Amino acid sequence: MSSKQILQASEILEMAVQLERRGIVFYRVCAAASQKADVRDLFEFMIVQEGKHIEIFSKMKEDLGDDYHLPESYPGEIRSYLNSFLEGQVFLSSEEAADMATRKMNLHEAVDMAIEFEKAAILFYSGIKQMVRSSDHTEVDRVIQEEHSHVRRLLDLKRNISK
Repeated sequence: MSSKQILQASEILEMAVQLERRGIVFYRVCAAASQKADVRDLFEFMIVQEGKHIEIFSKMKEDLGDDYHLPESYPGEIRSYLNSFLEGQVFLSSEEAADMATRKMNLHEAVDMAIEFEKAAILFYSGIKQMVRSSDHTEVDRVIQEEHSHVRRLLDLKRNISK
């Protein structure tokens, strides 16, 4: 990100797109390494879902344009918040996502990592909901609900592989 003090809403939406792209990389590696068809199918489903989320956030960004700036209590407030959140992310780049997936190919660990990724996405999207236009809240809520659904599916998978 640039060093300017005022964060554009479009930058936040780009962060959301990048987060979803990292998920796709992670799920692709997990799907390729999955021995069981049902597990591979779940990871492939997750890839499709992350792709849909990219479309949603990209459309929101496109509709917004580059002139919409977020109100801040002090210069750099939102950038500081987002940077501190992103420092705690499950993985920070697509390369790290792929590396983690290849290192974590024990199915239990891969599923745990996927659950953590989805939970982090829920937190991020819950935070950015307050930063996007109110007209976009419904779309962000829908993505958050889908992420919750992903967590439930992954938890079901985790229970089934533990049997």
